[in-house]
Amino acid sequence: LEYAGAQWLGVTSTEEGVAVREAGVRLPILVMTGFWRGEEEAVLRRRLTPAIATAEHVEALEFAARRLRLTQPIAVHLKVDTGMSRLGVSLAELPALAARIADSPVIELQGVFSHLAESEVLDSSFAGEQRAAFEQALAVLAAAGLHPRYRHLANTAATLARPESWNNMVRPGLALYGYNL
Repeated sequence: LEYAGAQWLGVTSTEEGVAVREAGVRLPILVMTGFWRGEEEAVLRRRLTPAIATAEHVEALEFAARRLRLTQPIAVHLKVDTGMSRLGVSLAELPALAARIADSPVIELQGVFSHLAESEVLDSSFAGEQRAAFEQALAVLAAAGLHPRYRHLANTAATLARPESWNNMVRPGLALYGYNL
């Protein structure tokens, strides 16, 4: 994928990200499900970009950065729950987390994302509701002074069938293995 021109890679876990990095990949690698306690140093040492969704994630990364004496900001992508109820900060909890991220001396909110629950159901109104919730999340972040460079909502099916959800990053996932609608 790197040789084909991909600009980012996404993995499920820190372990996968470490393996990809150790295979020699230099691209940014997003750990989509974040990290478990105790993995933050591996994330930072391997220059992985973790997904975060809690103040505890911020605190763990800050503590690891102090232990490792890092001087560069730590890029993260914030996972927002827009209705799928699978990981992510809720819209109700987002203002407090946004303030915590904005106050962090080391965390750089590089991206924000969510996951469409019914993107393959072409007549589903829920995907539109999730897009609206994502826009609301972007407004909350902007109110906290956070303007993430990357915004991604389009999972596999949305990459294929919902161009209105593309923003400026997409996650083709299973399409790389031949899945289509």
